Amino acid sequence: MKCLKCKNEITDLNNPCPYCGYKNDPTFLKYINDDQVKHNMDMFINHREEFTKAQKHAENYGMPKGSIEQIEEESYLIEYIGNNYESFAKGGFSFCYFFLGDLYALYRKQYILLLYRFLAVAIQLIYIYIFQSYSTDTMFYISYIILYIFLELAPSIFFKKYYYHKCKRQVEKIKKENQDKSPTDIKLICSSKGGTSIIIPIIAIIIIFAIIPRIITSIYNNITQTTTINGLTFKTNNYLNYNNNEIFTESYSNTIASECYYSIKTTQINTIFSNSVTILPDNSTNITINNNLWKYYKQGNREYYQSINNNYIYTIEFEVINNNQDCQKAKDIFINSLDY
Repeated sequence: MKCLKCKNEITDLNNPCPYCGYKNDPTFLKYINDDQVKHNMDMFINHREEFTKAQKHAENYGMPKGSIEQIEEESYLIEYIGNNYESFAKGGFSFCYFFLGDLYALYRKQYILLLYRFLAVAIQLIYIYIFQSYSTDTMFYISYIILYIFLELAPSIFFKKYYYHKCKRQVEKIKKENQDKSPTDIKLICSSKGGTSIIIPIIAIIIIFAIIPRIITSIYNNITQTTTINGLTFKTNNYLNYNNNEIFTESYSNTIASECYYSIKTTQINTIFSNSVTILPDNSTNITINNNLWKYYKQGNREYYQSINNNYIYTIEFEVINNNQDCQKAKDIFINSLDY
């Protein structure tokens, strides 16, 4: 301990200072030399602004040992949460989460909530699949609305409290992992690991509205199915969108969004001279598709394929408009699968 007057080290607190004769108060001398009290005083002086905010939520506002640690922890929590700290501490309904959902969860770096959203959507889809055919329309819609409100509204009610207590656990973890660091350093760590991020929601928006639809469309358009008309077997994909209701007709044609035109005509030999049959010119090229002989002719952007088998003439017309890549892929799948 140091003498209050001459500042020399003294050991006997009950007797006057051997250097200057000043009689120190043992209790007060012990108090001002206590390391914890000095730490508390330094924290209060150096972080007065943070303590002022934190004191609103601290249980005690005096100097006894324990309350300063609580205020110190609250100051870390303020740094970790950032904007709207008091709103999260109070709790209540989160309009931001209700209207923005996953984007707001990403903004607040709460990635685990994305799993909840996935499960909520899965539950709704399963419910629709199972119960739609087993209940009246009125009962189904009423029950589905109740389920939807429960799954979508409940998280908005508890989001603030969930977020606040999760942040407290994260702050405790940071303090435990950085016991050798100063309060200022811990605050910087809390600020960097917590807070908000505008970049992640922007990336999510780009993925949701730009990348994912293209991936789904690409997968959907490349799913193939095998179809047969009068002995002619061929594959179509979902981009061609073959109408199964016309599978038994002698001809079928379709134009897809002014991007792709194709037609399939099967005509019996005894009607070869009817006006419904397109006979390819003599300068057509002979090609082989799946070991079957076909005549190939191109006029402008439209391609013609024609072959004869079992008293049937098969005539295929195909045109890729605007050089659409999906249509070109559909054509390759379609033509390369022609067989009988």
